[in-house]
Order: sequence, then structure tokens, then C-alpha cells
Amino acid sequence: MFTLKKIDPLSVAKVYAILFLIVGIVENAIILSAAAMHLGSAGVLSHIAGIPAFFILAFVVLVLMFILFGFLVGLVGSWLYNVIAGWVGGVKIDLKGDKLRAVDPMSYGKVVAVFGLIFGVAIGLVLAAFGGTILNYLGVSNVSGSAFSAALLIITVIIGILGSFLLGIFSMIVYNFLARHIGPVILHFRGRELWRIGALSYAKINGVAGLIIGFIDGVASMSAFGFLTSIILVPIGAFLIAGAVALVYNWLARRIGGYRITLHEYRHTGHRSA
Repeated sequence: MFTLKKIDPLSVAKVYAILFLIVGIVENAIILSAAAMHLGSAGVLSHIAGIPAFFILAFVVLVLMFILFGFLVGLVGSWLYNVIAGWVGGVKIDLKGDKLRAVDPMSYGKVVAVFGLIFGVAIGLVLAAFGGTILNYLGVSNVSGSAFSAALLIITVIIGILGSFLLGIFSMIVYNFLARHIGPVILHFRGRELWRIGALSYAKINGVAGLIIGFIDGVASMSAFGFLTSIILVPIGAFLIAGAVALVYNWLARRIGGYRITLHEYRHTGHRSA
């Protein structure tokens, strides 16, 4: 059993920046192309000479924003994990050779619960700042604005902690079950660096997990069409996206380096770093 003690923030930030670059190019190209075609069909482009240049500038700025956002998400997220792991202990994983055979649900739940606490406080503070405005919008006049704001903050924090904790535990229970029955995710390391992710193993796990999510979503839709759409499109989408992410990660790891992590292997007589 290993404990994931530390993740090098810069190694994650670099990969996230490139991943978000790819997503930003594709997403903004589609959105801006659709907007340009709409304006073209309306005859606007022929009357305003500066619009094409505006679209090019908007595309460049938006893609740069995606890169910056991805870099910051990877950097801050990894740094927060390191801090949280120091508080509550890191995520414990059963890694044998290159096979991620299991993830300890409780250790994972504790870590994501602290993330939930942080985001719950942030979101709760924003909602609390507009507590009076929300009351006015709802037409409620017999409740104190400060009391309502405090209640919003407390409820949001509780939901953030409990929701993250329970979802984290459930997701790892599902992973462990799937890993035993259809095979675990394959992870190849070179020293401390995650050099390659088994694309098919990663896609397969996510595809079956997507089938479970699609089934739940389909039942919730309460329609035959919604059910069939969910159990077909969600797992296919999850399989393809996960496989694509793993392939892109492997390509990036060979060129700019993969995630650098610190694992501690625990034995009955002690532990050693890996």
C-alpha cells in the first residue's frame, strides 16, 4: 500500500496548460465560427470591416485565457493537495507493479472533503454577500439579512464537506469494484514521474462508470428516450474522452515531462519513499 504524499505543482501545471490549450482551440474555434456564420448569414460581416479582425483577436485572447486558467488550476490544485495531505494524510493506493488495483475510499474521501470545505467556504461567502439581495428577490421581509447570510454560509460549507466526502467514497468504491472485475488502470512510472497511462484501461474504467452514471441519469429523466440516450451516449462519451485524455497525456509526458509525485510505501516494519 502506498500513500500519495506529494505532487510537484509545476509538473502538473505544465500538462494542464497544454491540455487547456487544446480544449481552448477546439471550443473557441467552434463557438466563434458559429457566431461568424450567424453574423454572415445576417449580412453583418459585409457592413463592418473590423469584425473579422475582432474574431481573430477574440480567439487569441480566449485561448490565452484557457492556457492561464489551466496552468493555475494545475498549480493551485496540486499545491492544495500537498497542504491537505500534510493535514489529513494523503490518498492511499494499492499499486502493484504498474496496476492501480485499488484506492482506499476513506483516505480519498477525507482529502476531497477538505477540498469541499475550501470551495464551500468560497461559494458560501459569495452567496452570503448577496444574502439581502436574495431575500429581496424572493420577497421575504420577515428574516434578517445577516442571519440569512450566515445560514447560507453554514449550509454551503456543510454541503461542500459532506457532499464531497460521500461522493469521494462512493466513486472509489465503484473504482475498486470495476478494477477487480474488468481490470485496473495501468500506470507506468519512471522514477517519480508518471510516464504513461494505459489509455485502454483508463477508457474502459471510465466507460463503465459512465454507463452507471448514464443509467442513473436515464432513470431520473423518467422518459424512454432520455433513458436510452443516457445509457448510450454517456458511456461512449466517457470512454472516448478518457482515452483521448490518456493519449494526449502520454504524448505530453514524452515531450515536457509527466506528473512528478512522491509515494510512501508502508510495510509492517515501517515505510520507505518511492
